[in-house]
Amino acid sequence: MGEQSEKNTKPTERLKFEKTKGCADGAGQEYEIKVPALLFLRALQHTQQFRIATNFAEAGAFDDVVIAYKKNDSEKWITCFIQLKHKTSKYPITFRDLTNLKKIGDFNLIKYYKSYTEIKERFRDVSREHPVFQGDYEDSEYVIFTNAKMNPQLSQRHRQSHSISQPLLQVNSEASAVFSFNETSDDDIFQYFKDVSHFKEFLESVDLENISEEELLNKTKQLKTSLSKESLKTIGSITRLEDFRRIKCQLRDLEDCRDFLRNVSFFVDQPNEEQMDGIIQEEIQKLLCTNEIDTVSIWKEMYEAISIW
Repeated sequence: MGEQSEKNTKPTERLKFEKTKGCADGAGQEYEIKVPALLFLRALQHTQQFRIATNFAEAGAFDDVVIAYKKNDSEKWITCFIQLKHKTSKYPITFRDLTNLKKIGDFNLIKYYKSYTEIKERFRDVSREHPVFQGDYEDSEYVIFTNAKMNPQLSQRHRQSHSISQPLLQVNSEASAVFSFNETSDDDIFQYFKDVSHFKEFLESVDLENISEEELLNKTKQLKTSLSKESLKTIGSITRLEDFRRIKCQLRDLEDCRDFLRNVSFFVDQPNEEQMDGIIQEEIQKLLCTNEIDTVSIWKEMYEAISIW
């Protein structure tokens, strides 16, 4: 789906993009309707021009919502690529969730890094007339938005969000938080990417099609001595030849990893999909000064319209 609103200039123009096939569960699908609705309402209030796309295939792992907008005081396009993760489990996001190479889960940074580099290439390659990629790559940002909590090991570190789009996304509550990585507080994350880069070089130096598993594991012993303690838990746990082959195919050049870590933000402990209804209705009342009955009616119509985008 593609939707463009050009406030105070000309009527809304509906745009079409290639969509990814949805794989979210029921609550996840609701999240993929309600978060774009919240963004739409806030963009009407806080931007002079914006476009929203959902299930945007060209954004890879950041495909759930893409919003390109101009702030009220600027003619510069800012593009925010957002992945939504609605969780019913109470387990928090851990360091292992961010770094596990054996099992690429919902919060795996290597997966998001791959999409980040692909999006960066799209900014360089496509026409400036493209409704999403017409801005500059330097003015793009990347968000994982989730109702999951962050493990205290990560959440208690000193944080300062880099997200320009925080006013559009952040829900004001005591629990909700926004995390951006920096080399002072998150030296273990930055070191992990350095170690993965060395691991990639190692994999490229070995003929994985003509080596036994035992011989390969012997070759990894020297590599393991150079890994940090946290990296050893993830890279050092890989023992099967088929996993080495799969990971080699998945890993991209990691030269942009520092820029990626500085540009990605985790919006954690955000409202779940049920709580989003009340927040959206508050935004409708703020925007249109409606009574409770009209607000509920407008939200019902919005929900139905967005669900078929």
